[in-house]
Amino acid sequence: MTTEERLKKMETKLRRTNMLLLAVALVAGMLLVAGAMPEMEMPEDDDLEVDGVVRARGFELVDENGKTRSYLGATEVSTALVFYDKNRQSRIHLTQMIPEGGAPVLHFRDEEGQTIWRAP
Repeated sequence: MTTEERLKKMETKLRRTNMLLLAVALVAGMLLVAGAMPEMEMPEDDDLEVDGVVRARGFELVDENGKTRSYLGATEVSTALVFYDKNRQSRIHLTQMIPEGGAPVLHFRDEEGQTIWRAP
């Protein structure tokens, strides 16, 4: 193996390690925020109107150019938090599939949209 090949391999490992550390930091931050939030009870009736609560199927965060950079949404079968790069390629997915027991799944994707890391 040449020095150049070894260097490329190490750079790839470093990129993956950085992505993993970012995921851990993201999850840790989410846990800290969730722990700091007061316990909330869900209303008995889904049609109940409550002042101060926003209800929607999805939210998009856009940059100053109007490009979607993040999406938070829910359907009957899943909830998802997705982060996009500047080309609107999805890069990070945190999903919860309701029919599969509600277990969360975290995906990191490269520039081409291929999964480079997934947990579990």
